[in-house]
Amino acid sequence: MTDGISHGHATLQRVATIDLSGNILAKDRLEVLMVALVSRNANLETIVADAVKEAGLISADVDGMVTGIQFQDRTRQRLEHVVDTLHLLDRALEEIKSSTTTTLPELAGAAPDIEW
Repeated sequence: MTDGISHGHATLQRVATIDLSGNILAKDRLEVLMVALVSRNANLETIVADAVKEAGLISADVDGMVTGIQFQDRTRQRLEHVVDTLHLLDRALEEIKSSTTTTLPELAGAAPDIEW
């Protein structure tokens, strides 16, 4: 039993004499590193939040432009239909004028009836 106690005492003395200053320095360095990482993480969160906000604004602008382009395209198509219809009416009027002149040549030089 005495040998066991002596052996345990010797082990405790060896443990007590171990230099822990390296471990303490490493712990201090890790704490500084952790504080820096937490700070960096907070900064990155702010940057990402700003980027998301700006992306939303850009998306809204692009959506507005797309809507404007679509409106302009629909307006152009409708105007083209109106112009096509006017061309058809013009041709029809020319055909009526030509057939009237052929059928009733005496009206070819007559002034149009303004009241009509």
